Amino acid sequence: MKKTILPLVLLILSTPLLASDLERGIQAYKDKNFDLAKSILRPLAETGEPEAQRQIGLMYVIGDGYPEDYQEAMTWFRKCADQGNAQCMFHVGLMHVNGEGVPENSELGADWYRKSAERGNKSAQNALGKKYEYGWGVPQDLDQAILWYKKAAEQGHSDAQFSLAEKYFSGNGVSKSREQARAWYLKAAEQGHAVAQRKLYKMFLYDSGSKAWDQSAFEKAWYWLRQAAENGNAESQHDVALAYAAGSAIAGKKRNIKLAVYWFKKADENGFEGALRDLTGFCHEGEQVARQINAEYGERICSE
Repeated sequence: MKKTILPLVLLILSTPLLASDLERGIQAYKDKNFDLAKSILRPLAETGEPEAQRQIGLMYVIGDGYPEDYQEAMTWFRKCADQGNAQCMFHVGLMHVNGEGVPENSELGADWYRKSAERGNKSAQNALGKKYEYGWGVPQDLDQAILWYKKAAEQGHSDAQFSLAEKYFSGNGVSKSREQARAWYLKAAEQGHAVAQRKLYKMFLYDSGSKAWDQSAFEKAWYWLRQAAENGNAESQHDVALAYAAGSAIAGKKRNIKLAVYWFKKADENGFEGALRDLTGFCHEGEQVARQINAEYGERICSE
């Protein structure tokens, strides 16, 4: 009896310490104290702690505390994945898909995505959905794509929510439904998905003028347009700039050259072709406007 109980007691006593060490190691990594993180996580990884193995793998992928080394990262991810860790299975799949540390192999990547997805990993579920939608490493199958998108979306994966919204909006693989599309766009948008935010802007803008005038829909359209712009969507930044420059109804019928210049510059910095051309188009609306544009831009782009 004593021989049976003693190992169990030792295991119980050591588990909180292991958890505490793991938490300290992860926190050290988050704090960018890589030497401390390695000193704690490496021994845990070598004794078989899967989350420690995953963290060591990530350090090799990113080059934090170790030289960037995809092969070494894959070694640690496989150790972790072979213990049934769904996150590591996803990492292994991603590295096979990208050919990082191993030869590129889309089919093998899909196999690992599936293993992870079946264990509930939402990133793997979304990635597997993409593979089925486009036939990357698996036979193209829209029904399977939607099935995995839904699983990931229901767990809060914003890209999956957006993909699902797109299907409902177009009626591709599901019954067309603006209500369902709006609901899933909204879930993604609330998590900061800029393209979903732009889609909501367009939907609310359409709704505001589709029948009787709907001021609340108009205000929601402007809200989501600005959210998309603030989250880096260059097309939305351009549209916000145009609205402020023209003093359009959606911007409250008030011209604001300072904000117009700010957003035209943002759109240009994010690669929107023609943003500065459109800004200089307002230079011809009088000397005062031209002078203000030059002042806000910081250099002379309008002839006054």
